[in-house]
Amino acid sequence: MLTYVAVVVEPAALPPDSLVTLPVRRTELARGEAMSAPRSIGVEAVLEHALRHLAWLVRDDPAVGRALRGWHGVLGEFEPEPFRSLL
Repeated sequence: MLTYVAVVVEPAALPPDSLVTLPVRRTELARGEAMSAPRSIGVEAVLEHALRHLAWLVRDDPAVGRALRGWHGVLGEFEPEPFRSLL
């Protein structure tokens, strides 16, 4: 499975009801075993993973940090985690 997340500039105007705002809640990442995938992966876990990845990139990659300057506060709540089976 391959997923993407994109950060886009908020448009000046959109057709009414074309987007729905939903809160992003913290959730546990989907975890499998060292040699197997998780049994299921929820949408919230995919979004959590994407935000953790962006949080890592804004800290580690100067170009991403500049491009997402307005996101640092939000992404500061998300901590990248190592693969637990390697710990």
